[in-house]
Amino acid sequence: MYTIYSLTDDQGRQYIGCTAQALDARLRNHETLAARYIHPDSLGAAIVRKGIGAFSAVVIGTCSTLAEAAEAERREIAARGTMHPHGYNMRRGGAGFGRHTKRLSRHPDQRCPLPALTAAAPPLPRVGAAATPFGER
Repeated sequence: MYTIYSLTDDQGRQYIGCTAQALDARLRNHETLAARYIHPDSLGAAIVRKGIGAFSAVVIGTCSTLAEAAEAERREIAARGTMHPHGYNMRRGGAGFGRHTKRLSRHPDQRCPLPALTAAAPPLPRVGAAATPFGER
């Protein structure tokens, strides 16, 4: 099972991620690895500056395969506009859990159909936002 999640800081800036770990374990991993991030606008740099407690985590949905999760992560990043400089995502997503050079196929048969996603919590609301694959953002 793969979890698509969002992290939102105290100013509303978001990061969309995907993990096969329990979400609390993934958050601890973000915190542990934070000091390794060089880019000053990265999620890791923000965690170093603000602390992990300045972020709220929300499960957006789940997928059963890595290919489905990668596609869902890419869609959510695009739909929520979380790419730098508007959010903390530095890559478009779907690259495979830290192995950013690995490319997954984008063949239509390997894309995650929306019914395969199980919404676990509503996405965070934003004023004037458009709909995302998981609902209003």
